[in-house]
Amino acid sequence: MADVTIVNSGLLLHRTDIPTGPLIVVSVLEKAGFVVEFRDYQGVAIPKRPSPRTFKAFLDDCADLLGISVMSNSLPTVLGAVRLLKEEKPWIKVFLGGPGCRELAFDILQKFPVDAIVLGEGEITAPELVMALKNDSDLRRVAGIAYKEEDQVIFTKERPLIDDLDSIPFPAYHHIKLESYNNVATVMTARGCPFRCKFCSAHSVPQRKMRYRSIPSIMEELSLLAPQARYVAFLDDTFILSKARALEIARNVQNRFGLRYTCNAKISLMDDDWLKALADTDNFLVFYGVESGSNRVLERIGKGHTLEEARKVIRKTADSIEKVRTSYIWGYPFETLEDFFDTAMSLRQDMQQPNVLSQMSLLSPLPGTEFTEEFKDIMSFSPAIQSRAGGLPVNENISDYPELIELITGNPGLFSSFYYFAHEGFESKFNAIKRIDWIYDDQKKRAYGY
Repeated sequence: MADVTIVNSGLLLHRTDIPTGPLIVVSVLEKAGFVVEFRDYQGVAIPKRPSPRTFKAFLDDCADLLGISVMSNSLPTVLGAVRLLKEEKPWIKVFLGGPGCRELAFDILQKFPVDAIVLGEGEITAPELVMALKNDSDLRRVAGIAYKEEDQVIFTKERPLIDDLDSIPFPAYHHIKLESYNNVATVMTARGCPFRCKFCSAHSVPQRKMRYRSIPSIMEELSLLAPQARYVAFLDDTFILSKARALEIARNVQNRFGLRYTCNAKISLMDDDWLKALADTDNFLVFYGVESGSNRVLERIGKGHTLEEARKVIRKTADSIEKVRTSYIWGYPFETLEDFFDTAMSLRQDMQQPNVLSQMSLLSPLPGTEFTEEFKDIMSFSPAIQSRAGGLPVNENISDYPELIELITGNPGLFSSFYYFAHEGFESKFNAIKRIDWIYDDQKKRAYGY
């Protein structure tokens, strides 16, 4: 029987990725001598997926120690399910980790029957926490967590970031089948992002500090996946940050494994030499976060590029690389209607290129971000708007989940990512977006395969 069950709760919007983070936690726990069961909610064919009751049923028969990895869009589902689970089996000890709960630990522990929350990187913390929970020992000795003691929420000593990423074991791939994840090898080669986009929550583990894995470590991990992989998707926030390193990795992927790859890039870092290098190493898709078609908005959000630079880079990339994905955001509280339609026009220009796939998403007030703090007084929630905003899996409508609506409206600070910033002109933008959705629906199908 398992000592601990680790669950990936991810309600991904468009595709199923290997849950690398939770699988690494499984690895470190197994290395520490625990028997671990792993469950991934992404790949289970269950109706009513965001329902707390459905997710609670998925947790049934888990071990008495239960760890759940949480993203913002799965947080109300997870917390509602934990409440139901604890009512039925109060002896089960539940701990949470992942980006969906770090900034919210105090409120979660105050309002829901969660036993502990991992606040930062979990690779060292998880075995210490599981051992302490198993033995009912003093949680104060476990650095990097928050927990509740009687009526008081306790934050233990902050745990330093892991400088030597090669010391972290590979994900526990023996718990999954690659074909369940579209035979795509998803790999992280570094941690961190040095940039300061004001809507982004990458700072939550102070992520601005860049840390890199060695290339031999990356290749050893890929050797476990390459025989079954169709291609490699590098998940680094900005894969091209270090040109020499990125190209050495790409050439190894091409020469040793014969695989193509995709990566995230940044408009302000891209040039003709980079594009040629990517094409020469069999890159077939580059993702750019353009985020607005207005220079005024781009400056306000700290993107570091202009619209003119973005249009030039997108055009050149489309001429050099097989596929390009671009992302735009609307609903900034300081965005005028003119700014909005400039963004829609930039999206339309992208769509006119046959190998560019584009998306346009409503700005989400992610917990702990600069914009969420600055504009918290104008946050609003509407089931009609949220269902189109992307907080749920594709084709789901939050109006079908009254229990979620009750949780979300009753806890705006906890579930801010389901809200939007109400501002002048928002209704006009929303009505226009409904029309734009029809225009690029075919592109979304091609991009995400649903």
